[in-house]
Formats: sequence, structure tokens, C-alpha cells
Amino acid sequence: MAAVDAPELAMTKGEQNGHCYLAGMGMGVWWGLAVAVYAFLLFMLVTSASQLGRMMPLILTVCAMGLALGPVLYAIIGLIGANTEDAETTCGNFGITLGILCAPVCFLAAPHPYVGFPAALGSVWVSRALGRALGCKINEWQSTTFVVAGPAGVAMTQYRKR
Repeated sequence: MAAVDAPELAMTKGEQNGHCYLAGMGMGVWWGLAVAVYAFLLFMLVTSASQLGRMMPLILTVCAMGLALGPVLYAIIGLIGANTEDAETTCGNFGITLGILCAPVCFLAAPHPYVGFPAALGSVWVSRALGRALGCKINEWQSTTFVVAGPAGVAMTQYRKR
């Protein structure tokens, strides 16, 4: 039987929080990228070709703002998840809350309900999935894995130290 500690368990609580904050920022880049792509495609749908040249600085600014907002929001979610017992559930709940808050914007900004409804559902799904993935990563960092090898095979289990 062997116990394998995650390297993060040797860190101080402040270092662990910083690690989770940065992991949240990394996850938030993907959320921000999804927001930026959706905003860009939405502007392309609703802007006429004659106005596109004048609107391009605004379009790119909105896309950059979406790309910057994702890391900030998910960094905060990662920091909150680092200080809870079950980070996967906590981060998933914060992710779904963020998705629900963004869903009306996706639905109302779309030019047609056939575009807005899938975008609203996608907002909830993507936000929750990224939050759960971040929480799962935090849980892995804060656990010890016990490995037991025997004639019947190998078994592993995780144990969280607090």
C-alpha cells in the first residue's frame, strides 16, 4: 500500500489559493473565448455590410471585454472553491449561476429565437461544465491517493486532508 500526496498539499494555504486562482483564470479564458466568438458572430449577423467597417472597433472591443471578463470571473470562482470542502460542487454551482445570469442576454441579443434559445442553453451548459472541471481539478490537488496492489489487481482511492 502506498500513499501519494499531491504536490499542492506541501504548499501553504495562501499558495494553494493562488494556485486555484490561476487555474480559474486558465479555465476562464475558455469561457471568455466562447463569449467573444458568440459576440463576434452575433455582430456579424445583425450588422449590415455598409456599417461593418465603422462598427469593427466596437465589435473587437466587445470581444476583448468578453475575453477579459472570463478569467476574472472564473478566478474568483476558483478562489471560492479552494476554500470549501467539495470544490467540484461549489464551482459547478457558481458556474451554473453564471450561465443562468448570462442566458437572458444570449437569448435577447440574438436576432431570432432559433439562434437565441440554443445560445442560452449553451451558456448554462458551458458555464457549468467549466465550473465543474475547475472544481474537479481543485479537489484532485487537495487530496491524497492511496494505491493498494495485490494479487487480484490494483485499487486506488482518494482521501481529502483538511
